[in-house]
Amino acid sequence: MILSLLFFFSGCSFFKKDSVLLQVGDLTFSESYFADRLIEKLKNVDGLHVKNNDLVALLSNQLEKELIEEGFFFLWAQKNKIKIDPSDIATFIGSRGTTSSGLPTDFIFETAPAQNLLQNHIRLQIIKNHLLTTLERSLLVAEEELLLEYKNKSPLMSTGSVRVQQILLEKDTDAKAVLAKLVSGSSFESLAQKFSLSPEGSTGGTLGWVDATSSQQASMLLQQPLGLVRKVLPGPGGFYIFKILELKKPTPQSFSQVKETLKKTLLEKKKNEAYVRWLEEQVKTVKVLSNERLIRTITSHYQETL
Repeated sequence: MILSLLFFFSGCSFFKKDSVLLQVGDLTFSESYFADRLIEKLKNVDGLHVKNNDLVALLSNQLEKELIEEGFFFLWAQKNKIKIDPSDIATFIGSRGTTSSGLPTDFIFETAPAQNLLQNHIRLQIIKNHLLTTLERSLLVAEEELLLEYKNKSPLMSTGSVRVQQILLEKDTDAKAVLAKLVSGSSFESLAQKFSLSPEGSTGGTLGWVDATSSQQASMLLQQPLGLVRKVLPGPGGFYIFKILELKKPTPQSFSQVKETLKKTLLEKKKNEAYVRWLEEQVKTVKVLSNERLIRTITSHYQETL
C-alpha cells in the first residue's frame, strides 16, 4: 500500500464550498463525499499503478457510475420504508466476522475506509440484499425449465472421490527415501507411524475419502491405479506419499440427483437478470444530474498531487 499518499490524503482540505456534485432523484452527493470515496479507491491501488494519471480518471469515472447506482438503491429503500439502524450494521459485520482492519471478512476493500464511509458501504450492502431478496420472491423455475437445463448439460457427472493413506515429510529427499522403502516392500502403516508429520500418521496414515475436486492432488490421484503411487507429490506443508485404497470414478447423475443444484443455478441466473432489468428501469425513470466540470476539477487535482 502507498502509505505516504494515505497520510497525505487524510489531511487534505481541498474543498471549501462543498457543492452538489451529483444528484440522483432527490438525493445529492457532495464534492467532498466524492473526493473521500475517490481517496478510498486510491488507497487500494498499489504505488506502481497510482502514478498513472489515466487510472485516476478511470477511477473517477467508475466512482460516478457507482454513486448513481447507489442513489438508485437508497431511493428504493426510501420508497419501501427500509431503515438501517446501528444494530443492523453490527449484525451484518458480526455475521461475517472481521479482519484485522475491522472490515467484514468478505468486504471488497483491502484497507479500512473512514468510519462514516464504512457504515455507508454496509448500509448499501444491506439495502442491496433486501432488493435482491425482493426480486427473488417473484421468480419461479418451472419443471420444464429444469428438464431442459438438464438435457442441455447432460451428461452431468459426479465429482468422484478417492480413499487414501498418506505420509507427509518436510523434505523431498526424505520422502523419496521413504518411498524407496515402500517400493521394496516395507509396511506403509509402520513407516507412516514412524515418519509422517500429519496427524493421521499415528494411526497408519489413513486419510479417508477425499473429493476429487478438493485439490489438484486429489484430482491427479483419481487417475491413478489402486496401490502405492510411485512418485512424491509436493503439497501444503511438505512432500507427500500416497497409497490408493479405493476409487469412486465420476458417474452420470440422474435428473433427481441434480434437480436442486440446477434450480439454484437457474434462480441465481434469473435473479441477476431481474436485477439488470431493475437497474435499466431506474436509468429510464430516475433523473440524474452530474456536475461534470466539478468532477473533472477534482480528478485533475488528484492527478496533479500524485
